[in-house]
Amino acid sequence: MTPPDINFRGQRADATTRFSSRVRAYQSTRPAYPSPLLDWIHANFGLCRGQVVADVGAGTGIFTLQLLGFEASVVAVEPNAPMRGALEARTAVEQRGGTLRVCDGAAEGTGLMDASVDGVVAAQAFHWFDPVAFAAECRRILRPGGWAAMVWNNRRSTGTPFARAYEGFIKRWEVDYARVGASYANLDDLGRLFESVPEPQRFEHAQTLDRGGLLGRLQSSSYMPGATHPDFGSMCDAAGQRFEAHAQSGRVEWAYVTVVFGARLPAGVSTSGDR
Repeated sequence: MTPPDINFRGQRADATTRFSSRVRAYQSTRPAYPSPLLDWIHANFGLCRGQVVADVGAGTGIFTLQLLGFEASVVAVEPNAPMRGALEARTAVEQRGGTLRVCDGAAEGTGLMDASVDGVVAAQAFHWFDPVAFAAECRRILRPGGWAAMVWNNRRSTGTPFARAYEGFIKRWEVDYARVGASYANLDDLGRLFESVPEPQRFEHAQTLDRGGLLGRLQSSSYMPGATHPDFGSMCDAAGQRFEAHAQSGRVEWAYVTVVFGARLPAGVSTSGDR
């Protein structure tokens, strides 16, 4: 399990491409984020109409759509072309309406103009960033008084028989879970961004999945065998058996702790000019 307050930072060389073949599963089976989290961001940073928020590492737009629900204007920054394409396809109305702009950019170089956004968020993404370069980029693109919020849905690996069984299942079938997990981000990484790491806020969250959803959720994880891997079929068979052993009324529940580190950032020095 990813610990409740800390998330991994794997090898960044393949961070942009490692989800390219998993877009459909990612979009359809990854959980959204609990409403109280958005309410907390709204209460602390004024998330509302008139604010411009950069969703960095936006992926297929799971968190992007929730931000739009607060009527903020969102700039979704995503370097992976297939994931960005899925985001663009599902948000055509919002893009035409002018509340959303989708950009090809990286956390370390968003391509956004200096002092152009009020807030920066990253949902399930900061662990893939270079924290030093990302911190500098945030300070460049944020307006004075701007804020940042780093968010994760962290799966619980204990507490229920299914949670324990699934954690064992991952360790049996993973292809690089150990490698990724060996490079967990620590508070020093968050400190590069926040300087003084804010107290994490935690929210209980859960997701229920049918058999197909469970198999899709598995395929959305980059550390599990993909469709072309020789172990893929056997893994899916084993996952089906786990599902049958633990399902209630045809579904299993994944429990999460959603964690957010959020604070206003001190103003940076912008010297790069418009991008």
